[in-house]
Amino acid sequence: MTDTTDIAALNRPVRDRYDWSNAVWRDCDQCGKQHTGTVTAEDGSQICAQCADQLYWSAWQVLAERALDQLEAERQQREAAEKALSEKNERAAACVNAFEGIETDRIAGKTLGEFLAGEVRLNKAEPTPGGGFGFTFSGFAVQLMAESFADQFKESGAINYLELLFEHKEIGPLTVTMQRVEGLTPAHKLAAAEKSNAFLKEQLAQLANFNPDWDRLEACQESWREVVALLKEKETEISALKAKLANPVVLPAGYSARAGHPFHEGERNVMIPNKHGDWLSRFDVEHAIHIAGFPFTVKGE
Repeated sequence: MTDTTDIAALNRPVRDRYDWSNAVWRDCDQCGKQHTGTVTAEDGSQICAQCADQLYWSAWQVLAERALDQLEAERQQREAAEKALSEKNERAAACVNAFEGIETDRIAGKTLGEFLAGEVRLNKAEPTPGGGFGFTFSGFAVQLMAESFADQFKESGAINYLELLFEHKEIGPLTVTMQRVEGLTPAHKLAAAEKSNAFLKEQLAQLANFNPDWDRLEACQESWREVVALLKEKETEISALKAKLANPVVLPAGYSARAGHPFHEGERNVMIPNKHGDWLSRFDVEHAIHIAGFPFTVKGE
């Protein structure tokens, strides 16, 4: 039993004491049995010995059911308490692992947000070659954020850069761009392309001034564009064909010849499906080729 056990509800039943030496032959008011030995109960009714025993044992049965109910309730309370304790232990272990290597006085009495806010240090702030302004931070919170971003970078399969979109309840949507130091962002690639394009235009202008046959040069350039477009179209068709060829045609199961009707010539041999059979159904083969997406023709038809 525990502190929550209802002791009063589990009191031992008290058997009513009757003086059976004064029993009289009457009908029992409890069970209705006629002409039997009965005594007068506390409520004034006549009760036989069998009913007196039954009342006593019924009280024991009620007591047993109450005890079982209380045991079940205490079992459920114990399981809930053990589950809550297990969750607290797991949470404590997770916290210990998360703050492994950090002195206790640095995290004592602080929430996670307060601790992380105090672990950010500004090391340097200076202009960048691109005309912006750069900051250098350090600290546990910055390292934790960097590792989180790096994990997302790797899991996303990004090569040079990755953009993350966040929603702030006051500021609104925000974009965080991660870029490898040796990689190029779309803006960098666009700037390089524009610079290259400007250089090519300058070279073409010089070539036009050098060569008076400019119309001929433009015609060659237009022909080159058409060839490039045609090559791209053919590359697309080749890629589609390779993708189709990557899924070979699956031939259907074969058939085996088996003796049939002994008298009818057209039924003397019948074809029975057999995955190791030497015969294939033309209809099944044509259907398999059609499903695979390949066109076909039958010679002579």
